[in-house]
Amino acid sequence: MGAVTGSKLFNILLVLGATCLFGDVPVPAPWGWWDLGMMMFLTLILLPIATTNQRRIMKLEGGFLHLCYFGYMTFSVLREYLA
Repeated sequence: MGAVTGSKLFNILLVLGATCLFGDVPVPAPWGWWDLGMMMFLTLILLPIATTNQRRIMKLEGGFLHLCYFGYMTFSVLREYLA
């Protein structure tokens, strides 16, 4: 869990930050803001899950996170396919 979180933070903060030094990074419209909002929402959901139960994600919580992931991916694929 720590390696994944650290890798994501590294990619967002250092790599994207360095890229922005050389030019603007556009957010794709109109769905880019929706994707960003979904990422923030799931991060806020993950925070209490990861800090309770002695810092363990239980099966039910893991199943919920998988359901959110597969729902989001299905929506993203259908969104691109039907557009």
